[in-house]
This record gives sequence, C-alpha cells and structure tokens, in this order.
Amino acid sequence: MAPDTKERAPAAEVAHMLQNAFIAALEPTHLWIEDESAQHAGHPEARRGGRHVHVRIVSAQFTGKSLVERHRMVYQAVAAHIGREIHAMRVQASSPLEWAPNASDFCTCLLCSRG
Repeated sequence: MAPDTKERAPAAEVAHMLQNAFIAALEPTHLWIEDESAQHAGHPEARRGGRHVHVRIVSAQFTGKSLVERHRMVYQAVAAHIGREIHAMRVQASSPLEWAPNASDFCTCLLCSRG
C-alpha cells in the first residue's frame, strides 16, 4: 500500500456508526445513509480511507431551523467520524412536515425497515 493509503472501514460498519450518532443526537424519524465512495474512486483523498456518504435525515429538531443550521447539526452529530471514517458528506435534512408530502406508503429508511 502507498504511504498515503489507508484501509477503509467497511461501508456497513460506517453506516452503523453514523446511524447510532444520529439517533443519539437528532432523534430522527427517518434516516437513509448511502455510501457514494465508488463515485469518487479517482479522487486523491479517496485513497486516504474516508468514505463519501449521502445522508437523508428527517428530525423534528430541524423544525424552524435554516438550511445552514440543519447542516451544522448533522455535522456536529458525527464530528468524531469526520476526517476519519468520513471524508465527505452530502446532506438532505428535513423536518417531519417537509418530508411528509413526499413520503411513500412504504418507507425503506434504516429506522422503518429495521423491524
């Protein structure tokens, strides 16, 4: 392995760490975490081990908050993982009222599908 290359944590392990952090900090009603690392395979930083993830999260704590405030809350919830397991994170943060009009009858998020 090249000196600037690290072994990457498995995607499922990273998703589980993030899920636990989000549940503890933001009490989401819906949560999706998608690993998009393969789309960034040629990116120089990708060799350093951090994953690129897309997070969609619905929480009552976002009600009345600006987009910037929501993103800060999301990043703060997983601050311990940024620069380690996570290199980049794309965030979509919604309040329950914003998400409800777009909700399908069968939710496949991590929280609803865990049984």
